[in-house]
Amino acid sequence: MHINHTKRWRWVVALCGTLLATTGCASSVIATIGVASVQEIYAPETRAEVRAAFGEADETRTRPDGLMVEQRTIRQQVRVVCQEHDTYRCLALDVGNLFTMGIVDVLATAPTTLARSERAKLHYTFVYDAEDRVLCRYDDAAVPLKRFALAIGPLADALSRRLKADGCPSWATCLTVYAEEVRRRAACVERPLFPEQEATLRDLIALAAFADAGRFFKEVALARIDRCAPLKPEMSSCVPPAPAE
Repeated sequence: MHINHTKRWRWVVALCGTLLATTGCASSVIATIGVASVQEIYAPETRAEVRAAFGEADETRTRPDGLMVEQRTIRQQVRVVCQEHDTYRCLALDVGNLFTMGIVDVLATAPTTLARSERAKLHYTFVYDAEDRVLCRYDDAAVPLKRFALAIGPLADALSRRLKADGCPSWATCLTVYAEEVRRRAACVERPLFPEQEATLRDLIALAAFADAGRFFKEVALARIDRCAPLKPEMSSCVPPAPAE
């Protein structure tokens, strides 16, 4: 079940407004608003699930290729700042601790925690297909090269596992499917493949075909595929060597 962090934040703001007149709003409450880990951002699989988890989008648009895009600001949890040897400030606090802290301590820590919470906000873009399924999502602060690497990293790992487990109808088939998915994800994060990367994908498909035909040792082919499939810009040549006759 996804937690609507936006609604939770509004609830805390309202609570703080009430409590500030009496005891102040505990920084521990502020610190626990938002996602605990960036991995939570990758859990929702549909547009409805994204909205339920993170609230309404800041901006919605349609790309020239027809894909729906939403941009969101997502708050993440921050650690309460520890002051010198004040051990209680370093504890994992919850709402129940709100009433155990003195007003001086609360007023001293809350503004700092709030400022850190604001600075820690994440800005993510979500891209959906025609059925409102999430095609990809990425951190707006990441450079296109990093977006691309994060988008295809899981694909390369899954390809390697499948080849090692003999889970392909043929290696060439799996590499062809892999190349198609890499191109789709590159387009999704708006980072087109370089000509050299397109050439590498073609070379890997050819290498897989050599392995299928028994003209190349699969162990050697797999090592080259593992090295070259992530399409890292600094990689050495992945042109397949001449197969054994």
